[in-house]
Amino acid sequence: MRILYATSGQRYFRHLYSIVETLCARGHEVVMAVNECRPVKLWSTRIYKTYVESVPGLSAIDMPTPEHNRYARMISILRDYAVYLNPNHPSPGLALRAVKGVPKHLRGCVTNRLSRAFLRPTSTQTFLRWAETFSKPTRDMRQWVMEIAPDIVICSPAIFPDSQEYGEGDVAAAARAMGIPYIGQVVSWDNLSTKGTYHVEPDLALVWNEPMVREAIQLHWLKRDRLLATGAPTLDFWFDLKPDCDRDAFCRSAGLDPSHPYAIYLCSSTTIAADERQVIRQLASTLKANDTTRHLQLMIRPHPINAEMLDDFQLDNAVVFPRGGDVPDTHEARMAYFHSLHYAEAVIGVNTSAMVEATILDKPCVAMIAQEFHSMQMGLGHFHMLLDGGFMEIGEGYEQTADCLGRLLHGDDRFAAQRHAFANAFVRPWGLDIPAGEIAAIAIESLGARSEDIRGDIQRYVDKRRAAAEADVA
Repeated sequence: MRILYATSGQRYFRHLYSIVETLCARGHEVVMAVNECRPVKLWSTRIYKTYVESVPGLSAIDMPTPEHNRYARMISILRDYAVYLNPNHPSPGLALRAVKGVPKHLRGCVTNRLSRAFLRPTSTQTFLRWAETFSKPTRDMRQWVMEIAPDIVICSPAIFPDSQEYGEGDVAAAARAMGIPYIGQVVSWDNLSTKGTYHVEPDLALVWNEPMVREAIQLHWLKRDRLLATGAPTLDFWFDLKPDCDRDAFCRSAGLDPSHPYAIYLCSSTTIAADERQVIRQLASTLKANDTTRHLQLMIRPHPINAEMLDDFQLDNAVVFPRGGDVPDTHEARMAYFHSLHYAEAVIGVNTSAMVEATILDKPCVAMIAQEFHSMQMGLGHFHMLLDGGFMEIGEGYEQTADCLGRLLHGDDRFAAQRHAFANAFVRPWGLDIPAGEIAAIAIESLGARSEDIRGDIQRYVDKRRAAAEADVA
C-alpha cells in the first residue's frame, strides 16, 4: 500500500514516528510530504532526518504551497473562530488565536459583538460548513497528488491554522475529490480545544482517547463512527525505557546532591506561561522554609521552545537540566529525560503534557494552581482533562504545593491507582501492552483496504498480538 502523509512541519514527525515505523515494517510505502511553515530548529528536525535516512520504505518530498482563494481562506478562518463561540467550548479565551490570519485592520470587524452574534448560532456554522464544501483543490495540487498515486492520504496535525494555509487542507480536498480515503490525525491532547477545526471532513479522524472523541463530536461536528481513539503514538517510547545508570551517577551528572531527594518542575510552553522564573523562585523559597521539604532539591526542566528564559537562572536549592532545553527525539535525549523523571520523588507543573508522561512512569504529580497562570489552567479545556483524571495532587498556591510534596516524601501517595487508570484510558486505551502507533497503523491499513470493520480489524490484531506474547512467555 502506498501511503501519503502530509504535514506542515518536520517538527510534527516526532508525534508520528511510531506509526510510520509500524507501517513500513508491515511492508507499506510511506511518502512523507512536508511544507515547512515555520523556521526550522535543529531539535525539531533530527528525528525526521534520522528516520528518512534509515527506515526502509520511507521517503520524503516537499509539499507545495497552494494558491488560496482569499474568500475561501476567509471562510476557513471564520470557521476556526466560530468553533470557540460554541457556548460549551472549554477554552473560549483562545478565540482570538483563530483570527491571526485576518489583516490587523479587519480583525475588529470579525471579532466585534455583532459578528460574534452572527457566527455563534448553529445555523450560521452549518452554512459556513456548506459554503466551504464548494472550495475546490487547485489543479496543481490535484496533479501533485495524482502523480504520487497514494492508496490513502493522512494529514497531520490536520486542524492547525497552519495546516490549512500550508497545504494539508488542499491535499485533503484533492483526496476527497479523487475518491482517495482521507484520515485527519491530531498530534496531542490539547489540539481539539486550542487550534482550529477540520475543513475537509475526514473519512476517519484519529485522536488519543475517549475525552477527545467527545470533543470532536461536540466542537467539530464529527460523527462518532468517523472517530477512533488510538492512544498517544508520540508517547510510545516511554513504555520501553529502562534506567541505564544509577541514581547517584545521574544526580551528579545533573548537578544535584545525591544525598538528598529532588522533585522535578516541568516548565510549560510560552502560550501557557511565558515566564515562570518568579514562580520557581517563590516555590523554591517556600520549600526551603517548610520543615518537611527543606532538604528537597528542585530540578527545573525548561520547555524546549522557551528555554532561553532559564539560561542564566540560578538558585542554591535548584538546578536547570538540561540547560538550553531539549526534545526527547533521540535516544540520548530520551534517556536524560527518562532518568530525570524516574529518580524524582514527584513531578510539579502548571499545565504541561509532561504530567501525562509522568503517569506512564507512575510518578506522583502535583499541579500547582498559580494565580499568575490561572486562566491558562482553569480557563483551558485540556487542563480540565487532567483534573478529571483524578490522578494529581492539587496545590492551591505555594504553601499547599509544599505540603503536598511533604506528604509524598513521607510515603503518603494517595493517587497511585488513579495514575495507572489514567495512563490506561488516556494514553493507551487499547491496553498498556499495545503501542498506540500500532493501533493507528492498523486503522490506516484497514481504511486503505476499504474495510468496513476497522475496529474489528484492530481488535483482531490486538488479540493476535497478545496471543503471540503469551506463547512467547510460555
